[in-house]
Amino acid sequence: FRADERALQLFSQFRGRCGRRGGNGTFVIQTSQPSHPVYTLLNGTQEGRDIMSRMLEERRLFGYPPFTRLIKIIVKDVNAPRLEKLSADLADALFSVLSPPIGNPSFQLAGPYPPPVDKISDEYIRHIRIHLPRDRSLVPRKTAISSAIKDFESTRNWRGHISIDVDPV
Repeated sequence: FRADERALQLFSQFRGRCGRRGGNGTFVIQTSQPSHPVYTLLNGTQEGRDIMSRMLEERRLFGYPPFTRLIKIIVKDVNAPRLEKLSADLADALFSVLSPPIGNPSFQLAGPYPPPVDKISDEYIRHIRIHLPRDRSLVPRKTAISSAIKDFESTRNWRGHISIDVDPV
């Protein structure tokens, strides 16, 4: 969901480097998709600002940052069956601490699921993704996630296998 934003940043940086040392540089992009929103945004026109507004509205609609907090929990282990079992147990533990006793949970939890590259250096990898609304419940829920992970690592004697990435790129 951040691909267009990242491409725009890279193109802007590259364009800025083309005119160094007092001279005017030439910035040329060869593409088969000249109407792509990134190129329109790069021109800085009103149409580009309209596209930016639509992209921001799309993020709001689908619950992506900056309207939500996206938390990716990365779980690794050299033993694949143990990873499957413990990552599923961790997802269950996280779901239970995030769910209110009554009513709509107002969060999303996905996983555990394998990432595109699910094994690196003899370690299997699983991800758990949590979308939290940016409201009054955000800080208590982040604290609950942190406490649940620490308790899980302690009770299962499974330290060093879990890492957290907030609003991953």
